[in-house]
Amino acid sequence: MEGSELIYFLTAIIPAGLLILLMLIGDIDLDFGMDIGLGDFHLFSDTGPLGVKAILAFVSGFGLGGLTAESQNWGISPTISGLIFAIILYLGVIAFMRIIYSQRSNTLKSSNTLIGQSATVTVQIPTGQPGEITTRDPETGLTVNMTARCILAKERGTKVKIISVDAGTALVE
Repeated sequence: MEGSELIYFLTAIIPAGLLILLMLIGDIDLDFGMDIGLGDFHLFSDTGPLGVKAILAFVSGFGLGGLTAESQNWGISPTISGLIFAIILYLGVIAFMRIIYSQRSNTLKSSNTLIGQSATVTVQIPTGQPGEITTRDPETGLTVNMTARCILAKERGTKVKIISVDAGTALVE
């Protein structure tokens, strides 16, 4: 393996290993202190375009595409091949993460049963912005993840109490 092939190989393998590790382990708090978004769309969330897993997929795809073009002597530049592979893998991982996150249990018979329940903040709730909480539905015993708002910012892992639920968004104290 010559110098450029080794660089593409390492660019493919290291981020791919980290990506697989993050997907196997599950949610790890990789909060960089930035929560830029509009409504429920957040740039740095797992399903956002600048999430850690999406970026790792892009870099790994670039290395894989470059390595393939370099080692197979394709008639295409390794950089162009890397970008094509990167975009495909990037979009695939974002789609996969959106499917996984959409399958979280949110089966509620009545949101009124959650009023007064304690919950745990799973995605930081900035002042005046939405975050996410997890609680248990007392009727079914199932875990419920839902958007939450709070007057004062709440960090991930903070225990809160649900005051009200309106249109699927909880107001917590």
